[in-house]
Amino acid sequence: MGYYTYYTIDMVGNLPEDAQKIYDFAKEKDMDFTDGFSVSQYGFDTKNTMKWYDHETEMRKISKEFPHILFELHGEGEESGDIWDEYYKAGKMQRCDAEIVIPPFDESKMT
Repeated sequence: MGYYTYYTIDMVGNLPEDAQKIYDFAKEKDMDFTDGFSVSQYGFDTKNTMKWYDHETEMRKISKEFPHILFELHGEGEESGDIWDEYYKAGKMQRCDAEIVIPPFDESKMT
């Protein structure tokens, strides 16, 4: 059992070789990060949903080790509406939960 989430990580301000360095750093520290991600020049993608309960702790450590990079972690959980972005830089984090808005009824838009 457990809660599954689909994750992607984009990087801003990175050099082409940084992705492999980040992956190697996470592997050396035995982080769960390395279990489900594939490496690309601009970020990391999961092939499937995964359980990554320590994502905040691990991303803070990674961003502290690579302070010149802004990491954008996107998550979509298995429950409806569980969509969020977290931004990491130099060991700090900001979380932004999705805000689902349904516009009011507008009869003029009926077809």
